[in-house]
Amino acid sequence: MIGGGLYGGPGCHIRLQNCLLYGNLAESGAGIYTESSPEAVNTTLLVKNCTIADNHWNSSMPPFPGCGIHSDGSDIQVRNSIVWFNDMPQLLLMNPPSESPVVYSNVQGGWMGAGNINANPWFADRAAEDYHLQSITGRYDPQSGQWVSDPLHSPSIDAGDPADPAADEPLPNGGRINQGAYGGTWQASKSRGPNQEPVILFSTEESFVATAGPHAGELISHGDLLDTTGRVVLRNGFLTRKFHPEPPTPDYGLDGIQLGPGTEVFFSLEESFWDEALSQMVGHGDWLSDQGTIVHTNAWLLQNFHPMPSPGPYDYGLDGMFGFQQGLAFSIEDSFSDEILSGMVKHGDLLSPAGVILRTNDSLLQNFHPMPSPNPDYGLDAVQVMSLGEVWFSIEETFWDEVLGQSIGHGDLLSDTGKVIKTNQQLLAAFFNPTGEVHADLGLDALWVGPGCVRPPSADLNGDCRVDIYDLAILAGEWLDCGWEPQELCNSQ
Repeated sequence: MIGGGLYGGPGCHIRLQNCLLYGNLAESGAGIYTESSPEAVNTTLLVKNCTIADNHWNSSMPPFPGCGIHSDGSDIQVRNSIVWFNDMPQLLLMNPPSESPVVYSNVQGGWMGAGNINANPWFADRAAEDYHLQSITGRYDPQSGQWVSDPLHSPSIDAGDPADPAADEPLPNGGRINQGAYGGTWQASKSRGPNQEPVILFSTEESFVATAGPHAGELISHGDLLDTTGRVVLRNGFLTRKFHPEPPTPDYGLDGIQLGPGTEVFFSLEESFWDEALSQMVGHGDWLSDQGTIVHTNAWLLQNFHPMPSPGPYDYGLDGMFGFQQGLAFSIEDSFSDEILSGMVKHGDLLSPAGVILRTNDSLLQNFHPMPSPNPDYGLDAVQVMSLGEVWFSIEETFWDEVLGQSIGHGDLLSDTGKVIKTNQQLLAAFFNPTGEVHADLGLDALWVGPGCVRPPSADLNGDCRVDIYDLAILAGEWLDCGWEPQELCNSQ
């Protein structure tokens, strides 16, 4: 069977708009399959503001590899759409007449074209077949018929074609259409406000005692996950709670972190241990899940590299980690010489399980200016690939930047554009008394960055990180609901 969700044969002219295609099975084009033939008028297909997700092969060896969309010679246009969580590859467009058949869309694994992104769309609940986009400001919940707020904010909000109208989307809508099936409709998830900052979650290389904030006087471990507001988000013991280390150790450190599509948390540790239930070593280079499973071993991550001499059972460590499912990127702790690449794979390079060096350490630091002379490799401790391709990261070794006129610390959060996003002092400011001594650089190991509102104003009633007429409308609505009679009831609400 081909075309599990939609089949468009030769000569068809199809327009899909605000469509949701999910949960289909096929041997090719499980979401959409379209084809043309020399004998027929060319097939045309417009896919606008559609979500194509969670479609899968029903054969272990499909004849053609395009699972989300497979197009063979058709004149196809994909715009403002989301193609994620299908079996890989998401798209296969063979001989499209257009040079840019996909634009302003979110495609897992990436796709060349104007406005395209490759970022987790943060669907509301795939298990419940709810493909609305999570929004910290407001998302429509079809189960309750109400608008709810989420802890995450989808990068597909306000990411569609700027030329397409967004007036039918509820306010605040940012004046730009959303990607996906609900973009441009009254069920479109709401935009965030201009004062929102990204949420930064991280771990340090060294443990410390907080002198301020909610954990003042407590020991903050190098295995705990922290945020910039002075909170311990997850303790190391929570991350490893479903493993069975023998003998037990209070803290295994935290080298890498990634939040999964749902509530699952992926991470790597600084120390290995024997797991009694799994009956195997859990390595410091393994990609782990807080559900008590090894998602990828270090050997699997490096299976398409060729270390010299033969690697045997050696664990090269796992420092930086980004992505999930097929779109993984990572760095290692120990460098090695690769027989096929005929060069060093360094502990500061960003790697892919496909056996590819995605970014060398030199390219990540090309917009910085170390002196007196560049180190061949400054290491790569933490990494996050942002939605527009910018890379945020930390290094293992400090250097002085000649142009910035400052020290670039191993605990600073950097951008490959040559900027210091936050110094280690700024990341940890909420944990320390501002009148006390300036703390040393405690390093930056694990990193996760997501959109969010760090400190909403106290009168921000709708969660868009600003106080405006929409908050006044909510307040007025509460007054009307109260009715002011009897007054005692209003006061009690």
